[in-house]
This record gives sequence, C-alpha cells and structure tokens, in this order.
Amino acid sequence: MPRPTVAGGVIMRVDIESLLRFLLVVSLAVVSPAAPVWAAGNQQPGSQATPEDAALPFAMDVSGVTQPSPLRVVGIWPSYGAVNVSTAGAPTFRFSEPVDNSAAVEAAIHFEPAMTGRFNWLAPDRVRFVPEANLPSETEFSMSIRHDLIEVRGESGGLMTESFQTSFTTGRHKVIDVSLREQRLTLYEDEEPVWSALVATGVRGAETPLGAYRVEYKIPVTRFRGVNPNGSRYDIPNVHWVLAFLGDYTIHGAYWRSTFGRPASNGCISLTDANAKHVFDWADEGTAIVVRA
Repeated sequence: MPRPTVAGGVIMRVDIESLLRFLLVVSLAVVSPAAPVWAAGNQQPGSQATPEDAALPFAMDVSGVTQPSPLRVVGIWPSYGAVNVSTAGAPTFRFSEPVDNSAAVEAAIHFEPAMTGRFNWLAPDRVRFVPEANLPSETEFSMSIRHDLIEVRGESGGLMTESFQTSFTTGRHKVIDVSLREQRLTLYEDEEPVWSALVATGVRGAETPLGAYRVEYKIPVTRFRGVNPNGSRYDIPNVHWVLAFLGDYTIHGAYWRSTFGRPASNGCISLTDANAKHVFDWADEGTAIVVRA
C-alpha cells in the first residue's frame, strides 16, 4: 500500500508505476523538431492521412547537398585590352570546367564588328574561334558571352550567371615574304616593307617549297635531326628561333652557317641567329608566309 501524501490540504495517493506510465505517454506525444513530417501519399505506416496533411511538404534532408559553382570564363586570348594583335589571330576562351553543351556556348559568343568563321574545341573547357579571313588591321573588337540570351551550363550543372565581355585591337597586317631568286626575306606591314635580310634556302634536290603558308607554331630552341640530299645524316643541337610553316619546313637561325644569300639548306629558310630572332619576335602564330620563285 503506497503512503498517502498531502497536497494543498488534500490527501492524494501516488502510485509510482502509474506516474511513470503517464510521463512516458506524454513524452511520446511531443513531436521533436527534427522528426519528419508525413504528407499525403507519404504517411507513416499504420496512420491515415487527413485533409490537412495534403498541404504539408515532404520531409527532405538537404544538409549534405552542395550547389555546383557557377560556370565562369577563366582565360582568354587576346588578353583584355590587348593592342597590336595579329590580324591572323584566333580568339580563344577557357572556362572553369568542361561545358555541358558546346552548341549553347557557341551561340552565346558574340563579336563586334561581326566575324565569320568556325569554332574549334581544343578541349572540353576551351574553344577557339577561327576567322575565315584575316581580321582588318588596326580595328577594335569586342567579344562577349551573353548568359541572358541562352543557358550556358558546365558539366557539374553550374550555370553561367554573369555575362562576360572583353576587347582587343588588331595591329597592322603582317606578311613574311621569301624570294628564292633573291635569297631574301622581307617583312611587310600593310603591304609596306619594314625589314629585310639575306637567307639561305634549300639546295637542288631539297628545294624550299613554293606557296602561301602561315606560321603554325614557334619554338625558341630545338634540335634538328635528318638526312641530307647526299644521304648523310645531320644532328644539330640548340637551333634557335624556329617558326614552322609546313611540316618539317621552318624559318630558323643557323649558327653553323657563315654565308647567306645563296641556297645552302636542306629545304628550310635559314638566317643568322640575330636575324632569326628579329623575325621570331615580330611574327605571331598565324602570320602569313609567302615563298615565291
């Protein structure tokens, strides 16, 4: 028999076991803030949805979900505000990650004045626009990517949220002219000769090919190995100021050669190292090269 107690002058008999059961029921009735909310179609097994349940949202745990970073332009060529840019230049954009839809990016890129040409994707995150003709000389161009006109998205799902705009100005139109008859290389800017030097081009049996070309790439120093027209082999280290224009055919310095102004090479166009450096510094990749008789 439990002992009676007095509360407010009234004798109450307290059954400890009954009190504990009561407290347990009350604690289960309290809904924890972290407890999920069950909506219609997602009710707890054994329960029955009410009309009020239908208006409640489904319970979602988003604590571990991270939003993808926005897609951004992180590199460009020409650089912002660049001047004296080669008229043979090809504007290039690099993004913060591979893009999800290359066609959308191409549609979002705009040039002013307008350019005609084609897009060339160098990598999933890098695109180059190759004009179909030389750009006009001494002209300012703006180039932009308009995110508000078309949705541009990265592979992670991040959208481009800010438009991008930059500008550059072309220099004079440059041409490297090589006369095999005169054994002379002349640099032209807007059809005006600005510099000239004697060269040594290919000997009989290894003639320098005639034609119109462009500087494909430039190498400050490299090693030449090959076979001469008489069958002997050559291996020349530390060849400087190399501008390639057709496979293995290049314009380069020839420190081992003392005479210029007559054919002497295995097909390349060779100059003194000092003159080759002048051409190397003057010409950009894409600069036109004309080799004529």
